[in-house]
Amino acid sequence: MRRVTIGAVTQLRWNMEVPMPAHAPNGRSQHGTDEYRQIEAAAAPTRFARGWHCLGLARSFRDGQPHEVKAFGTTLVVFRSEIDDTLHVLDAYCRHMNWSGSPTRRRAR
Repeated sequence: MRRVTIGAVTQLRWNMEVPMPAHAPNGRSQHGTDEYRQIEAAAAPTRFARGWHCLGLARSFRDGQPHEVKAFGTTLVVFRSEIDDTLHVLDAYCRHMNWSGSPTRRRAR
C-alpha cells in the first residue's frame, strides 16, 4: 500500500491492474482481456502546513459574516458558527461545485 495526500485528505492506495481498452478497427474502444495497464499513486508532497497558525484575532470574526484570508498560497474563508459560536476555516474554492465561497468573489471560477 502507498500513502497518498490529496489536499488535506490522506488516503491509502494500492497498485491495481485495470484492463486497458483495446481499440477496435472501427475506432470504438472495447475492454480487452490481454492488455493491462498499471495505475500507481503519486508521491506525497514533501512540505505542508503543520500545527496551529494564526489567521487573525477571534474578535475580528464576530460579525457573523464570512471573511476572506489569504494564507499558505491559497484563499481561505473564516466564519463563526451560529450554533455553538466556534470558528471554522475552509478553502474558499469549492472544487465540487466550482464555486468561490469568498465574500469578495461570490462567483464561479
